[in-house]
Amino acid sequence: MASGYIVRSGGGPEAGPMSADAVRDMVRSGELKGDDLIRKDGTAKWLMIGNVPQLAAAIPKAPEPPPDELGLHEAVMPPNAPFAGAPHAAPLAGANAPLPAAINEDRKRMQPVEVPMMVLLSVVTFGVWGVIWFHQVMKQYRAISGRNDRAAANTETYFWVYVGCAIVGTLTLYFLVGFLLLIGAAVCGFLVLKDVLTDRGRIAQAVGATGLTNDGLHLGFWVAGCGLSICGFPFAIAQAFMFFNDHNKLCAACAVHRPDWVESPG
Repeated sequence: MASGYIVRSGGGPEAGPMSADAVRDMVRSGELKGDDLIRKDGTAKWLMIGNVPQLAAAIPKAPEPPPDELGLHEAVMPPNAPFAGAPHAAPLAGANAPLPAAINEDRKRMQPVEVPMMVLLSVVTFGVWGVIWFHQVMKQYRAISGRNDRAAANTETYFWVYVGCAIVGTLTLYFLVGFLLLIGAAVCGFLVLKDVLTDRGRIAQAVGATGLTNDGLHLGFWVAGCGLSICGFPFAIAQAFMFFNDHNKLCAACAVHRPDWVESPG
């Protein structure tokens, strides 16, 4: 087939490739909706059908309600709109401030990662590759969440203190100072991870992401990985798998609800 389009409806499997006319017919029939995804065959960037003008024009319009006795249309409340005075859902920890409406072009957008390759390269490089990518994800979450409290301002400092203590502590491991520096690295790493998970929670709430690993489990595996020394290595590997798998789930949810937050690979 010379060229075609791949579609994905309601988070289901991909379908296609198919012609533009076939996609347009599916939109007209209601089989595809405005929040379903489409991409050109051979590319990786997904777009919502409602954001593609040629397809958005084919989305069936909802019929207007019949006029009442006074000849006025009744007001229709949009889906999921809260009633006046109705209590709102309790926000997640650290999620009490609204997310910005849009992300500045100069801010880093979210990027999915190849989790098995990420973990393998982290093992080969003694954790360096994983730390580099964790820092990238940390910046992406902070940019999108827009949080500017004191804890967010300290996160970058804690991260570099963690890196410095980990390097120097490893080089001086056979001395008391090395042992103390590694304890400091573990504490700073815990604070950084806790803050990153807070930003992640705000983003997940904004886009309705589900299935993410509990924050407490992440922090527990971090403590076990640091506290058990060499025996804790499996906990560190497992925590890395969980963190980056969760990151990809969050990217997938953002691709549906806020594609401007996600940078497609390639």
